[in-house]
Amino acid sequence: MAQPALSARMRRLEAELGAALLVRSTRSVVLTTAGAALAESAPPALGRAWDTARSAAAGELGTLRMISLRHSRIAYRRAAVSEGSSPKRSR
Repeated sequence: MAQPALSARMRRLEAELGAALLVRSTRSVVLTTAGAALAESAPPALGRAWDTARSAAAGELGTLRMISLRHSRIAYRRAAVSEGSSPKRSR
């Protein structure tokens, strides 16, 4: 990537985050506190995202099971009854 394109991307990222990531001078570029935090946390997070994408592409992810709201209410009522409350009946 050419230097002007990289600089433009970094400025867009800073604008998106609302924080300066780099302190620029005519002789050097140094990470700010926010830049250092991002540099430390980004690789593990991106690694996990890549691993998840690869697993999904390979069909290795599990199945998401969902229950209806009606069943959720029944489970909540059972929990409330077991704790000694008397749940209201719905129609």
